[in-house]
Amino acid sequence: MKKLVILTILCTSAFANQIIKLYDGGGASCTSNYDVVDSQINNVYSLKIIKQNEKKKSIALKMRIQFYSCVKVKNEYKFVLNSNHGQAHYQFMQNDVKKKDISKKLILTNDAIQKLGEINIDLNNPSQIISIELDKNDLSINNFPEAQHRGNYYFDISMTAISDVMVNDKGPFRDHKIYGGFRVFIK
Repeated sequence: MKKLVILTILCTSAFANQIIKLYDGGGASCTSNYDVVDSQINNVYSLKIIKQNEKKKSIALKMRIQFYSCVKVKNEYKFVLNSNHGQAHYQFMQNDVKKKDISKKLILTNDAIQKLGEINIDLNNPSQIISIELDKNDLSINNFPEAQHRGNYYFDISMTAISDVMVNDKGPFRDHKIYGGFRVFIK
């Protein structure tokens, strides 16, 4: 059984665990035909810090984001890179739905819900490197006794997408989704 599970974020170092997220912030699974359709409807992606450079007043991060689809190959379900993550065509409640993303962004915030940054996502690339530099004074300080080993700072991250949606060849209807957020700890 292939299941990718995420709880609260586990980014503990420059080469931390990979984070697999579903549109609502939960874990993504790929074990049935339901998961195949669900991965077409919703964004399934991973995010991994691949490089961290601490400066006197800031922290520069390079992260890899990858988009996935669940597919069935020879009676086995598995995640594969989704080179078409900006578009989807699926059946929902007996309706033919076509979705095309206009824009997709990662939004970084701190505990005060202060926006720390915004990163545009390339809709034509299933695997990309994104970079951002964050001021240490803007990051949240890790005061969680059970999470001290995860790092000194953290921020929250979520994805937002604006899409045009056609339902039974009617529309397009503009859809704006804010996908589930999660916490990234950095040392």
